[in-house]
Amino acid sequence: MLNRLFQKLMVVLLFVPTAGMAFDVTVGAFADIGPSTNGSFVAGVWTPTADSNLTIQDLQAALDAGNAGISTNGAGDIAFNNQGSIKFSTVVTRNLTFQAEGSVTIYGVMAEAPSPLNVSVMA
Repeated sequence: MLNRLFQKLMVVLLFVPTAGMAFDVTVGAFADIGPSTNGSFVAGVWTPTADSNLTIQDLQAALDAGNAGISTNGAGDIAFNNQGSIKFSTVVTRNLTFQAEGSVTIYGVMAEAPSPLNVSVMA
């Protein structure tokens, strides 16, 4: 009985502290750090595991596969790290969603032909 209680307590201590934590996501071109860091796409949504960098190329690849989004899982911020417009191209209509309880800073998101890109921002 005590052993089972100890196991449950360890699960709570190991996993609960990270549940609901919010992280910042920076989107851009990161030639100096390589691929995206500290997160992954889960069902088309970038989910950070710590403050993370998401490359434009990885975000475009997610859009190529289907609808895509970025979520901070709470009070984090989403920001594009460059001040130019980012162009995404899609073969079929796609939805791109940004969801943060903090702020979302986008300098410009443009859709290139042939199909529309629907952008939704929730902050």
